[in-house]
Amino acid sequence: PHTFELPGGVYNYGATNELNTYQTACRYFEMLHSNLSTDSMVQADEKRFPQHVRNIAIDNTKILQASNGKICFGNTIDGLQRFAHEQQQPR
Repeated sequence: PHTFELPGGVYNYGATNELNTYQTACRYFEMLHSNLSTDSMVQADEKRFPQHVRNIAIDNTKILQASNGKICFGNTIDGLQRFAHEQQQPR
């Protein structure tokens, strides 16, 4: 409901992240205590895209300020930690 109270403009909706794709995947594999080699699943961004720096960072400062803190997204790693924890719970 707070979205409709925002002044007009373009806003980023999504979790903040300061890591690149490869670093994010490595952290997730660690959370799952996976025995899989990360290198067998994903390739480091520097190897895969040597001419282009990959950046999946997102800044939600604008929406946080415009909504007076009512719209706040967590960061990618926190979200992945919650998801990994939920997946490990017995059903």
